[in-house]
Amino acid sequence: MAIDVYRNHKPYLPEDGTISDRLLHYAFTDWSLGRDQFGSIYTVLYNGDAIIIALATEFVGTAVEGIIVGMNMGTRGAKITKKVDTIVNSAGKLSKSVIDHATKKHDFTKFKNQIPYLLNKNSRETVEKIIAKQTFFNKDWTSEMIEDAVQKAYEVALKNGVKNDTVTIEYLGEKVTLGMRDGLPQTSFGDHVYTLLDFGF
Repeated sequence: MAIDVYRNHKPYLPEDGTISDRLLHYAFTDWSLGRDQFGSIYTVLYNGDAIIIALATEFVGTAVEGIIVGMNMGTRGAKITKKVDTIVNSAGKLSKSVIDHATKKHDFTKFKNQIPYLLNKNSRETVEKIIAKQTFFNKDWTSEMIEDAVQKAYEVALKNGVKNDTVTIEYLGEKVTLGMRDGLPQTSFGDHVYTLLDFGF
C-alpha cells in the first residue's frame, strides 16, 4: 500500500468501513505471502481494543464491553459491521462472541467449514501440516459444551489470578486449556489431534 501511495500517487484508503477491491487485493497479497494467513493482525487489533475497554471498566463499572467487528469477505464492496457486545458481564460470564473468538481455530465443526477454502488455496500436504500444528476440542462436543468448558476454565483463571498465562482444567474427563492475556481470554483448545480424513476430506 505504501508503494501505491508514495510511488504511484494513489490516494489513501478511505476510512468509511468499505471493503473495496483495492483493499481485498492488499489482503489477498498478504495472505498469499503468508504474512497474515491466519488473521493475526486482526487478533492484535481486537485484543488491543478489548484491553483498553477492560482497563476502563475499573472506573465505569464491572461489565466489560467491546466493539465486535465482522465482515463478509465473500462480497465485493461489503461493509464492515460493528456492534457493542459485552465481553464479561457483571456476573463474570463470558459472552458467546468472546468464546467464539477464542475457540474458532479449535472447534472441530467450525474448522471443518474452513477446510474447503484452505484446500482451494493450498496443497493437501500444506493443509495437513496446518491441522497438525493445533489441537481441537472433542469433535462430538456441542457448541454449548465448548462454551461451558471455556467458562469454567476462565473462572479457574480468575480464581488463581492468572492474567498472562495458560490454565488447564479437566472437563468431562478431558483436558481443556485456556490462554489468558492481560486478564482476557485469547485462545482455548482441547487435546485432540485430527487429520483431514477425520474431517471427512
